[in-house]
Amino acid sequence: MIGWALAFLLCSQAAVKFTAEVDRPEVGLDESLTLRLKLVADESLALPEPTASAPDFDEVNSYPQTFLRNLWVNGKISVETQLTLTKVLRPRRQGTFQIRDLEAVVAGQKLTAPPITVTVVGAGRGTPPSVS
Repeated sequence: MIGWALAFLLCSQAAVKFTAEVDRPEVGLDESLTLRLKLVADESLALPEPTASAPDFDEVNSYPQTFLRNLWVNGKISVETQLTLTKVLRPRRQGTFQIRDLEAVVAGQKLTAPPITVTVVGAGRGTPPSVS
């Protein structure tokens, strides 16, 4: 995974993991980039949408996906909640830029991830997205 970061938080009894990633580190000026911000909690929680600042990109689309999964592991039932916010971004100009201020606030606690660096090259010269 490119540009990922983890943050853990104990809120009540729940452990929450926050990750941020892009589908590729280099994109052409005529292409779009996918940013995924994911929160995973080890119990049923109402998770807020994470935020990010990408001033050198236009947001083409943004959509959240929420999953609630029941697990049966070693004779115990548990629940996992996952929220993924996907943002489709289009670069405004060539250069090397950062997507920063990657954060989510869960139960009053701020989870953060380090900035993600993206290089924007000329039209038609970007790398293909990674398949995940």
